[in-house]
Order: sequence, then C-alpha cells, then structure tokens
Amino acid sequence: SILEDMMIVGQEREVSRPDAASFNHFVAVCRNCENGDQPTRVYSLRVALSVFFELRQYPHFEVDSSTYLDMFQLVAKLVSKGKQERIDAYRRLFEACCRDGLLTKHLLHLLTHAVPAADLRKMLGLKGGEPGNLASLTLADLPGKWSNFRGAQALRDRRFEEKRKRRKETERIEKE
Repeated sequence: SILEDMMIVGQEREVSRPDAASFNHFVAVCRNCENGDQPTRVYSLRVALSVFFELRQYPHFEVDSSTYLDMFQLVAKLVSKGKQERIDAYRRLFEACCRDGLLTKHLLHLLTHAVPAADLRKMLGLKGGEPGNLASLTLADLPGKWSNFRGAQALRDRRFEEKRKRRKETERIEKE
C-alpha cells in the first residue's frame, strides 16, 4: 500500500514519512465518503481506523488530542447514530485516547453527546446511575491518567526508544 511504502522509505528519508498532515488529508478523503451508501461509509471508517491504529505504532507519527478529535468526528460523519459499528469505533478510539493520556474536555463532551448513555457508562466504567447526568461529567470525575499529558510524553519517549533500537538493528545488519 502507499502507506506501507511511505513508512518504509520514511525510515531513511524524512520527506516521505507519513505525518499528521498526510494523515489529515487521508481523513479528509474518508470524510468525503459521507454521502455514499452505508457499506461505503462503513468501509471508509474501517480503513481510516486501520490506518490510524497502524500509524499510532509508527515512531514518526505524533498522536495528539486533535488527531483523536478528527477521528471522533469522522465516526460521527460516516456511521449513523445507534449503529453498533459507531459505538465500537468510539470505544476503540476512546480506549486508545485514554491510554495515551490525551482525553480532553472537548473529546469528553463529544462522547457524551454521541454515545448512548448505557454504552458510555460501560466505556467509562461507571456503574448504575452515577453520575445521573453524563453531560455534566468533567475530566476531574475520571481517572487522571486518561487526561494526563505526561502520558503523551511517555508515549513519545517509548517511540523514541523504539526508533533508537531499530536504528541500532539497521546499523548492525549493515555491518554484516
């Protein structure tokens, strides 16, 4: 695929690396499918999610809260409310966002209006009716590590370390 080629060539030439700008263009292309039929929209979302999760592992791709916002908005555009595909996509993105420590009040607000209450309660790990009004949730009501920007720094550090290991491995192979 073009993405795989960009990632391979990008190991040596920075100009070829997939980055936030190329990914944003890709998301815009997927978003243009919003007027297509349901199978086309769902397929576009699946491709976008696949690329997003693949790029998250790529050491040269920086994920930030605006990347998640673009993806959350893409889900809203491509899949109708009430569809399980939509809920599943939001859940996967939400879990990744929290692992990265990048949940913002804007993303939380979007989720409280886009995901049915019962599903949102499961995503947030809430039991019963607490809190009664999900729209009133704030980041302070949730685990701090979900919105901890030190989590984002840890992610960058992990990627840097992975990049360093790959570079050493490449140098070792070239010497042989």
